[in-house]
Amino acid sequence: MEGEQLAPLYLVTGGCGFIGRKLVDALKQGMQRVRVLDRKECKPSQRIEGVEYMVGDICDLSSRACFWACEKVHTIFHCARMADPTSDFNTHYETNVAGTQNILDAAMLQGVKCLVYTSSVSVVVDGSDINGGDETMPYPEMHLDHASATKALAEQLVMSMNGKPSKCGSPLYTCCIRPEMVFGPGDNHFVPQLIEKAREGEITHMIGDGSNVVDFTYVDNAVLAHLLAAEHMVEGSPALGQVYFVTNGEARPFWDFMIVFLDGMGFPAPTKAIGQRLAYGTAYVLEKAGSVLKHFLTFRPKLTRQLVFNMSMNHYFSHAKATNEIGYEPVVSLDQGIARTMEWILNERYEMDRGIFERWAVAREAMSPDAPRVVVPLSSRHSSSSSLDIEAMSAQGGYSDGGAMWYGHGKRPSSPSQTWYSQGTPGSDGEPIVMVPWTQHGTTHSPEQISSGLHIGSAGVFKIAMRAHGTCATKSGIAS
Repeated sequence: MEGEQLAPLYLVTGGCGFIGRKLVDALKQGMQRVRVLDRKECKPSQRIEGVEYMVGDICDLSSRACFWACEKVHTIFHCARMADPTSDFNTHYETNVAGTQNILDAAMLQGVKCLVYTSSVSVVVDGSDINGGDETMPYPEMHLDHASATKALAEQLVMSMNGKPSKCGSPLYTCCIRPEMVFGPGDNHFVPQLIEKAREGEITHMIGDGSNVVDFTYVDNAVLAHLLAAEHMVEGSPALGQVYFVTNGEARPFWDFMIVFLDGMGFPAPTKAIGQRLAYGTAYVLEKAGSVLKHFLTFRPKLTRQLVFNMSMNHYFSHAKATNEIGYEPVVSLDQGIARTMEWILNERYEMDRGIFERWAVAREAMSPDAPRVVVPLSSRHSSSSSLDIEAMSAQGGYSDGGAMWYGHGKRPSSPSQTWYSQGTPGSDGEPIVMVPWTQHGTTHSPEQISSGLHIGSAGVFKIAMRAHGTCATKSGIAS
């Protein structure tokens, strides 16, 4: 359409990896423009239609891959990383630190507006218990592996660049997301490796006594946190230059989580245990042996110090800061995430949760009301912990078909039976008009419930819905 504003262009580095590919999928479903930069060529079966794929190494300055990848980009999700227990510090440094610096330099030259870095909780891990850790935790003097140590350095680089003026004069805004133990459909490390080890009869012992409590993060929730963080990269936001722990907020014993998957696949649970100290010492020896043997043969230690920590020590974190500052709350519960992961393993079925798009759309409207809107795909799966029940609204006449849905901002009605409407005179001030009553899971809520339960941060934005097909509200008034 003539004069129509283009959706922002996003760059996802490492966009063929686990979290990166899910981000690409979400961005494309939300009708945004997406470019991927990855050192490996994405398999044809894993490519997403309409996405621009670039093959390039963020460590290679001679190819100028970072520079060209950042051309005309609004937002970067920097997911590319090195995490190989057999590689030395310099190899990790080259990708995680120097590569990140190359992306930041390219972003500054190309006038990129914001960058969200995918970090990890491991940047604050020293091997001791972490009970309810928050963002005030310092970096340890010694990390458990080179990946964690270099990602901590990369975090500091990213935060130091926040607010620096680019070559175009506009500031680059940055922040870091620290997800904990991410799992879900598309994962090719955590749960699949567990199942493969069980299939080979290698999971006969627990490490520790099985009582250690751990946080996990379903991948859809990790994606949501990235999207919300990016929307909050605007002047005056408290999120600028910050780091955020992101979890499901449902800490439970590590081995309880593991045994659910083992049972689901028909494998026996471990009946014996290895002491944590013995396992830690063994892992240390295996890591050192691996660093030598890799020069002569293919060798990957089956046990690492980071893995021993994950399986035998408490490590759970508070995501209160992310909730308060970027509006993050999980949209898929831990049990739902486990069930969906099992479904993917057994049937290869996966749909991204619609709650991601609903909350992302609200954040876009709140933080950048003049920007092109986020489309909420009605075909996506909807969990009970998400915010809207669109099918129930459709049954009440709120939606005429299965098309996309937009969000706007407005004030709540004085009674539940009234329709939502925008600030100002409907249709006269260019603001969207909302024509359906607020419902959640089929129930029309009272104004008091809406006010107390649906307020989003300090912007005073409420989640409200309107049709995008048939008679609908638009930025220019009513369009039939």
